[in-house]
Amino acid sequence: MFMRIKRIRPDTVVQARPPGRCGARAWLVAILLASSGGLAVASAAHGAPPPRQAAFQPPAEELIVSPLAATQTLERKTPGLFFGRAAEPTAARQWELVRRLEHQKERRAAAKACDALVRRWPYAPEAAAAQQRLAEVHAERGRLKRAFDDYRYLIHFYPDQVALATMLERMSGLARQTLERGHEARARDMFLLIADYAPQWSGSAAALLAAGDLLRRDRDWFEALATFERVTARFPGSDEAQRAAAEGAHILYLLSQRYAEDDSIHVRALAALNATLRDYPAHADREALAREREELAARRYGRHFDMAAFYDNRRFNPETAVAAYRDFIRRFPDAPQARLARQRIDVLTGAAAGAPTEPRGSGE
Repeated sequence: MFMRIKRIRPDTVVQARPPGRCGARAWLVAILLASSGGLAVASAAHGAPPPRQAAFQPPAEELIVSPLAATQTLERKTPGLFFGRAAEPTAARQWELVRRLEHQKERRAAAKACDALVRRWPYAPEAAAAQQRLAEVHAERGRLKRAFDDYRYLIHFYPDQVALATMLERMSGLARQTLERGHEARARDMFLLIADYAPQWSGSAAALLAAGDLLRRDRDWFEALATFERVTARFPGSDEAQRAAAEGAHILYLLSQRYAEDDSIHVRALAALNATLRDYPAHADREALAREREELAARRYGRHFDMAAFYDNRRFNPETAVAAYRDFIRRFPDAPQARLARQRIDVLTGAAAGAPTEPRGSGE
């Protein structure tokens, strides 16, 4: 649909209509101010946002809400054909209707009026308050998922018009209540969404830790490990980081048992156990972590020694076994098997020089 445009003076305000008849509802025309005296271009976009304001400055408490960091997109609500229709002609009068319905204890009708206000006038000053009240009513009625989604919508589109810390605390409370009702998968997604929206909020550490616990309970080991590592990387030194480090190290230990032939998992697990014991010497599970480290190290020593000893038989030349034993000593000089490896090297080097010797394995 095209608009008629005519030449005007820079200080003139013009309203334009689409050519012809376009229904009973008139389209709101945007105004363009030409500073150097040119053409004013009009737009017929219904509900267009107001002129851009100064950038929002985050509060000094390090709280930053980042909608772009969220893993899921969110679109603005719009009026439907049979729902979300405002009963009043302006946002101010619609908000008065909400207050009047609440005074009459008609919470359900008040919630519908709030939703209609946000849909019809998304950029009105009353929109943020209406969206917040909509979330509060759903929470009061026990509709936890709806309330959480409403709070999410609130901090996504109106982060500079609400108390972010309070809203995030309420979202965390809704996630905990959802978990108490037994909806673990839904609660896990809620906790992760909170951490995505507010990566710098201190409460995100507890949200990530709760999500990691739920993932571990579902035996989703790699996702749980990645979640615990987010806690230690983003909130080092916190109580949540201490527990997350231990949980992550324990998961890697379990994975080293499942993937017994994957040396990269073994190396990663040993590094995590060593780092946790070093960084958190007063950890409550220190003894259990130390036992896991010793068992894993012994298992790794034995596996690599057996790989070296594989060449110590009649099927291979003595030089091959000597090279394998020397590589083992180079990599694990403190292993209990290092002494036996040196003894076998002495025996095999004597055999290479011509002295008779008995191979360690028969090769059969």
